[in-house]
Amino acid sequence: MDPEAPEAQEMAAQWMGLLEQFHGGDEGLRDGMYRMHTDNAQRIEQEFCGPSPEQIEFITKANEARSA
Repeated sequence: MDPEAPEAQEMAAQWMGLLEQFHGGDEGLRDGMYRMHTDNAQRIEQEFCGPSPEQIEFITKANEARSA
């Protein structure tokens, strides 16, 4: 799917909304979550079915397209 597609941008909006609910606007917690995922991406994906780096990249691009 093209990250600029409306469906991709809606998915990105939902994803970002869930993240906001989790960290509640706490920038330190948000940044810590991002660092944790960066440092442990393979383990998070394998053990916890977390998002792959490719999925994060897609959401990032779709979110950037929303803002453009």
